[in-house]
Amino acid sequence: MYINFTTIYKDMSEVYGIDATENALHKTNFETNYKATATKITGITIAETSFETEMDYDNFKALVATPVIWADVKYVEDYQKYILYLIS
Repeated sequence: MYINFTTIYKDMSEVYGIDATENALHKTNFETNYKATATKITGITIAETSFETEMDYDNFKALVATPVIWADVKYVEDYQKYILYLIS
């Protein structure tokens, strides 16, 4: 099983080393275009036989192409961030 994921920060006040402008664009893009379609979950448990790949939002978004749709994307939301997962 492969788990691709990316993080989008809602609150950048305690985040360093990430371009705040680019993150704001990704946040707006996700919230406006895809959040309503993606599936909200409360958490995820990673199995020993899983491979995790963290990537930036643009590369993650590129994975969501036919036959994969945004309804296949799962996300966890807390007060500071979204973590988006695509499991294949």
